[in-house]
Amino acid sequence: MNCCRGPSTMLPLLKEIKKVCKGPIAALPVPFRTTSEEPTMEVLTDPDTGMPAFPVDLPRFFCSRTQIAEFAAQAKEIGVQYIGLCCGNASHYTRLLAEEYGRKPPASKYAPDMSKHYRFGNKEFVKKHHTPGQQD
Repeated sequence: MNCCRGPSTMLPLLKEIKKVCKGPIAALPVPFRTTSEEPTMEVLTDPDTGMPAFPVDLPRFFCSRTQIAEFAAQAKEIGVQYIGLCCGNASHYTRLLAEEYGRKPPASKYAPDMSKHYRFGNKEFVKKHHTPGQQD
């Protein structure tokens, strides 16, 4: 499956396809939050204006990184062998897909590392790199 549908509206179809398809399955949804009421990016409606979001006002509908990672994990569980994203994709999403499928692309070095966060990170890192007044 390719394009138009977001992860949440593509996954149910992928499950049905897997039941009857014995060959490889590919999934390349758009990275937008589509719904059963608005299953494709072309029909998403801007809730503020009531106007179609497609083609220029789609950014408000972007999936979170967590949603993309969850899609990849579910697609892998279903048995999707070829995964990607279509219109609206960004490099950080592609990295997430690769990582969920067990790969470590060079871009993984840019993955968020909360151990270095000034407040929630590793206490030794925080102690070494931040002033005592910044620690809670």
